[in-house]
Amino acid sequence: MTIEDEAQADTLRRRLLAALDEPAGWPQIAGDLCAENVVWRCPARGRVIVGRAGVLAQWREDAARLAGVPCVTLRHAIAGARAIHEAALTLRLPAEGVAGVELPAGTRVELGCTRIVSLAGGRIVEELALETWTPLPE
Repeated sequence: MTIEDEAQADTLRRRLLAALDEPAGWPQIAGDLCAENVVWRCPARGRVIVGRAGVLAQWREDAARLAGVPCVTLRHAIAGARAIHEAALTLRLPAEGVAGVELPAGTRVELGCTRIVSLAGGRIVEELALETWTPLPE
């Protein structure tokens, strides 16, 4: 990899980190950079989605749920071909619930999320979303 290639890759990873700070805007920015065979994994929800259309739909669903919810970035880093973002958000679960989250609608929760976004060839090829959904007292 040339110095110019590495500089472009670093710029891309930093752009992704900035986008992860605003979960509601993530699908717009990441969608343009998504590989056709991208994989989204979320073990806490028991979900694996393969393919650009499905992953974008999941990102849009999550973005709609998190619109207007303040995101507290705990830390973020660049590690090789990965952008790593750790954040906490407090929200109320929507009436329709969240697929794979076994808490009742309306529950106030803290969502702890570490997102590891892997890149190859200037494209997002995988996101691993490590989530904890902790019920909070009213």
